[in-house]
Amino acid sequence: MIMSRLYGDNHRALQEQFDSRRLADAIEKVAMETEVVGPHRLRLQGEATLHDDDPAMDLYKEADLIVRVKVSEIFVNCPRYVHKYQKVDPSRYVPRTECATPLAGWKHIDMIQEVLPARDQGRAEQEGGIITQEEWYGKVAQGDG
Repeated sequence: MIMSRLYGDNHRALQEQFDSRRLADAIEKVAMETEVVGPHRLRLQGEATLHDDDPAMDLYKEADLIVRVKVSEIFVNCPRYVHKYQKVDPSRYVPRTECATPLAGWKHIDMIQEVLPARDQGRAEQEGGIITQEEWYGKVAQGDG
């Protein structure tokens, strides 16, 4: 079995359950080669549990699981480079009861197609087409990732 720097046994079990292990491996490969930068205000440490029978499932359209986190530590992030944030609009990718949820932008990337879970196979072609990773980066830069 291939060792993972991001995923433990519990992660792998969920990936097997939801047919997303190949996708997770592809994401890990990209993540290990990419520097992630972004403003954060708080850091939380805690233990997450996953629930497929949680009463909150009814509150979230298309939810497969509810994640509950028992927070053990909260760290205030250094605000030096944290920009002020104002929510303008919700993401169009957030499931809503009044419309179908579009396929996430990154799921249109060509190199990801063969490792998408079965439920997402073929959706990119039906919902705008397949793009390169560079094209997706361009969309993200424009605020449409």
